[in-house]
Amino acid sequence: MNTNDREISEQKVRREAGDLAITDAIPIDITVLAADGTVLHVNQYALDRLGLALDDVKNQGYLKRTCHPQDLDRVLDERSMKLSKEVPFELEMRLLSRSGEYRWHLAQYNPLIEDSGHITL
Repeated sequence: MNTNDREISEQKVRREAGDLAITDAIPIDITVLAADGTVLHVNQYALDRLGLALDDVKNQGYLKRTCHPQDLDRVLDERSMKLSKEVPFELEMRLLSRSGEYRWHLAQYNPLIEDSGHITL
């Protein structure tokens, strides 16, 4: 995904921000990614558990700062490879929580596919 595609995805998320605001009421971690893995939105529940602000999570180094060092290379490699396939997948990883402890997380990735067969975001 090039910079222009990412900007288009971010604009789409901003237009649909009202729809995404409902995710703040759901007590489960929810993250919306662009097709290249760039973080576009994270619900308030996830931000509170991690002790981060949305701008912190949108930073490209987010996983490097929060993922357990023993999991990081595996997570980055698997995530990149599996995102390119544009199919649902899961990854287990330990993330640094607000309490300063690493907690296991199961990340479930589900691409939003348009009728044309292309990923929406």
